[in-house]
Amino acid sequence: MCYVNYFLTIGIEKDLPLYVVGVGVGHNQEPKHETIGAEEMRLHITLSGCGAAYTDDGKRRILPVGTMLYTPAHCPLSIEPVNGGWRNNWVMIHINNDTGQISLLGDKNRVFAPDNAGRINQLYEKINHEITKYTVEGRLMAAAVAYEMLCLVISGLDEIGGSLAEHSIFSKAVNYIENNFDKPIRLETLCRICRGISAQYLCRVFRMMCGMRPTEYIQHRRIEYAKQQLANTEQTIYEIAVRSGFESESYFYRCWKRFERESPAQYRRTHLNIYV
Repeated sequence: MCYVNYFLTIGIEKDLPLYVVGVGVGHNQEPKHETIGAEEMRLHITLSGCGAAYTDDGKRRILPVGTMLYTPAHCPLSIEPVNGGWRNNWVMIHINNDTGQISLLGDKNRVFAPDNAGRINQLYEKINHEITKYTVEGRLMAAAVAYEMLCLVISGLDEIGGSLAEHSIFSKAVNYIENNFDKPIRLETLCRICRGISAQYLCRVFRMMCGMRPTEYIQHRRIEYAKQQLANTEQTIYEIAVRSGFESESYFYRCWKRFERESPAQYRRTHLNIYV
């Protein structure tokens, strides 16, 4: 279920250090291009699939599962799903400069992978829960939770993100996976396209950037594509398994059980014609 809400400002919020003007929970993201930028800062985090952001320095950044995108106020935003779709949580927060409050996240787009993504996603849901009470108390509580989220994100900035070289390695590997997940992918191949680094170093970069080993990320990406096919096509499960890059139907089922509670057939029944 996808919840997306925008809210007009109420008078009392103008005296707060910050307040929430929009929130999306489990949002199936469509391409979005803003040339001017909103007056509010935005925080996206990927739940499933993969997104791409064109940051203000003109670079394309990949946003796999667990990755956050920070867009400051008045900064152009250009984002789009990659291949099989992109489901995320996002929030728009107005920082009240009249009270002297500024964002410690900076004045440029940032892409990073927090190690507390689970807690951050809980706060997205809590913001949505409070603000959709449509009461003054709910709006104030949503602002308080948003402040808690910002503090949580900022507190981990020194430990997350990696060096420019590690970002480059990760982006090259993920780009290759996005374009080839329906084919066999060897760890040695990923190491080779990432300037010949060792498998151990590649695994460390992946663990730091998205909390998974490369092989786990590949499996997760294939399952996300399979979910889209189950929901939107009449292909057999065998056909979907092969098109998703799995070497056999039995291996597809083993990987599916690692990520999903319901069976592929049950998933198809409950998500038929619903874009994933």
